[in-house]
Amino acid sequence: MTATDDLTPRQRLAKIVAEETDGGRRVVRFFTQVADGELDHEGFQPNHRMDAAKELVKMGLTQFADYIEANASPPKPRKPRREAADPDDISPEVRQAREELARYARELTDGGRNIVRFYSDVMDGVRHDEGFKPHHRIGAAQKLVKIGFPETEPAPVAQSQPVAEPSAPVMYHPPIEVRESTADVFREILSPDLIAAIESDDPIECPCMNDDECEDCVGKERGCPYADLEFPEFSEDDSRRIKESASLGLRRRAEAICEQTNGRVPCPAHRPPDYDP
Repeated sequence: MTATDDLTPRQRLAKIVAEETDGGRRVVRFFTQVADGELDHEGFQPNHRMDAAKELVKMGLTQFADYIEANASPPKPRKPRREAADPDDISPEVRQAREELARYARELTDGGRNIVRFYSDVMDGVRHDEGFKPHHRIGAAQKLVKIGFPETEPAPVAQSQPVAEPSAPVMYHPPIEVRESTADVFREILSPDLIAAIESDDPIECPCMNDDECEDCVGKERGCPYADLEFPEFSEDDSRRIKESASLGLRRRAEAICEQTNGRVPCPAHRPPDYDP
């Protein structure tokens, strides 16, 4: 029995994503390049830069949750979602069929690694010749963050739970010193209009992103709300600060998973010298 045999499928996927993206650094680098305009020559438009900046703020360790909540735009009305089926109401036959399909999917994808590599390739533009557009690359990077670095905190230990044996490793992570949040950096270099859009909870809704046939920005007249927004050029120092704060956020998420799994999904600080992903 290996150290990962008792991991949940989600925890295994998180481990794979961390391995395939250099602990999330490749994802942070991609979003920073998009937000900075470095990839405009590959077809990225103002709305993509806006979405990348929004993702960087979400990733970064922010000390301004109250500020963002107070200044967020009112949420748009959405269609009510269908309620998920109660697991207790599912028949044993259906449950068994789902488990068999899940096993089969894991076998076909090497435990999900092939899927993670696919998302990674799309993000990096390796599959550009297959018709993937900038919004597909943004979506692939978002998916990597979602499955690899979920926003979780270590679960509190109930008093009734048995105390771990003394021999069990203690996954201690010292507090991360945060000099500034990603939102801090953006507030320095972006206009108030851009900041308001980035820190809003509203999704980026733009035909430039949602239309597979769109190669260029459709412009204000056809409904692109970000066509006239201008991003300044980022200095090397600005890019470094953005990458650093966003990477710290992903590192803290990785440490939370490390704590939850008692090191079976190790963060970089707790990988043994002979660690081989």
